[in-house]
Amino acid sequence: MQGVFDPGAHDLQTPANPISQFFAKFQYAGNVPWEVEVLFASTARHEARSEGITQTKELVPMRYQVAYYFMITDPVKFINAVQFSGFKYTVEDFKNYVSPIVDQAVSQVLNLVSLNEVYANLHKVTDAVTASLRSFLDEVGVHLITCRIVRLEPEDETMRRVVQFMALGLDVNTAIRLGSRR
Repeated sequence: MQGVFDPGAHDLQTPANPISQFFAKFQYAGNVPWEVEVLFASTARHEARSEGITQTKELVPMRYQVAYYFMITDPVKFINAVQFSGFKYTVEDFKNYVSPIVDQAVSQVLNLVSLNEVYANLHKVTDAVTASLRSFLDEVGVHLITCRIVRLEPEDETMRRVVQFMALGLDVNTAIRLGSRR
């Protein structure tokens, strides 16, 4: 990486820019034998959503979705640390890159929590995901702005209804009877 430019148009042919200065050190009279690539990294605010399935202490499958907002603060570090296939870096590629970290953080908390306590411990899930993401993203030149759990629910529709009835204050047996009716 030979130069980072601020947003805007730049003429790479003038000898005053870092790229031209780099090639001027060699004596190729403008006929450089290498290909030069210009990479663009947006430093705007981006949103990504990672989703997956984990389980509670009782092995009840739970579907989750986490939204996180980030911005690239060090493009050189980011481009050198994060390598995707293809010719461009997209938010979707970045989401796929970060999803295993989100999954591990969500699972570390939910695997130790019973179904009755899932929603009472939602702040622990958010805190765990935020801490894991912040630690990892700082290493690759990305600033995590915020992170939140968008969805957390049992994967099974009947189990979802049972949990909803329990949240209304019904005892477990009544919630199961009502939840299993269609």
